[in-house]
Amino acid sequence: MRNLLLLFLGCILFADEIPAKFKDPRNCIACHKDQVLQWQTSLHAISHEDKNELYKKAVEFSAIDSHKSFEEMLVTCGTSQFVIKQLLINLHKTFEDTVVACGTCHNPRLEIKSVGSEFIIAKEFLGSNAKEVKEVNDAISAKHVKTGISCYICHNADSVKQNHSDTKSGYDALNFVTDDTIVGPFESNDRAGYHKTDKREHFISGNDLCLACHQGFGSANKFSLYEMRNEFQSSKSSDRCVDCHMKFSKNEIIAPTINKTTAVARDIKDHQFSGVRNDPELLESAMEISLDKREKALVIKNLIPHRLPSGFSGRSIVVDVDYGENLKEFNERFEIRAKYFDFKSDETLSYTAQNLVFDTRLKPLEVRKIPLKVPQKTEKINLEINYYVLDPNLAKKLEIKDEQFLKPYLILKKEYICL
Repeated sequence: MRNLLLLFLGCILFADEIPAKFKDPRNCIACHKDQVLQWQTSLHAISHEDKNELYKKAVEFSAIDSHKSFEEMLVTCGTSQFVIKQLLINLHKTFEDTVVACGTCHNPRLEIKSVGSEFIIAKEFLGSNAKEVKEVNDAISAKHVKTGISCYICHNADSVKQNHSDTKSGYDALNFVTDDTIVGPFESNDRAGYHKTDKREHFISGNDLCLACHQGFGSANKFSLYEMRNEFQSSKSSDRCVDCHMKFSKNEIIAPTINKTTAVARDIKDHQFSGVRNDPELLESAMEISLDKREKALVIKNLIPHRLPSGFSGRSIVVDVDYGENLKEFNERFEIRAKYFDFKSDETLSYTAQNLVFDTRLKPLEVRKIPLKVPQKTEKINLEINYYVLDPNLAKKLEIKDEQFLKPYLILKKEYICL
């Protein structure tokens, strides 16, 4: 039995080796202090499950929620028990298996790339201390993997594979430099003593580098598609992701060790990768909101070339319309989000969804009028719009405790006088 299991474990795939000096972002801080400190505030820095409660709970939830009982499969499939048992092995995902699959984007340089269904058998029969199982767990918990999407993930990307399918994202969409060259938007020079440098076009134009991870399936489920490229294309916008998410820049000589008489000052982009958590102004610049008193409608204009909200399926925008103390029963609430049900008709994330219940997200550059049922004798309308990194209903289901994923991020709070 053990020899048979070891044969199965031959399916485990390992990634290419990474130069040791690039594994720890602290090695970059001597010359790139501002950029490292900015990066530490970003979601890229907490893409590992040990630093991100939402990601960890989503992985656990998706692994568990993708499993159906033998009896349910028997009724659903109406086929042989042998076939059903094989389907169950393929349907059931362990936490480790799901982490490795998600690691394609959450950490594209995770040394192990695939464990497959055979990992379930190995863990069950050989135990967690078995050498083959330990290799997987050691790779997942490696120190450099816990640093998340750190410097060498992007700045070691030699090229982006053109026309890669939506099933091939992250690691599968990138070719990495095989030596100690760090690539970026600037011409190569011999001034950087710690590593070689070279220029790559994907840092200068287009969105290919960002879309290597932000376009593609998050799981085998058809509803789990991250559609950022499709959304950009539908908007016909020429904007780049970095125009908003790395919008600030500073003209400086980046490395203090360089001879200032020969050094060239460069425009260095901010590396905080702006999101709602670390850049409150981002949401304000993403939407234009007004009240059409004549038509009694709320007008929301999406100013960005992708959906709002977009990406992770748990995000939502909640619009609360308050007509005053004496008219509370007329107050209205609108949800701008996508809502999914699992096979039990319970709300779930897109990764394990069976049905899309509704999708009210704003399309790229859409102008939407939301009719209001303004009661008679209304003197003023109090409008409050909040953004949630994770919709409150899903936050309860996943039992999230981290406040950064629970609290509302205010977009607008305004009082309108009705004439």
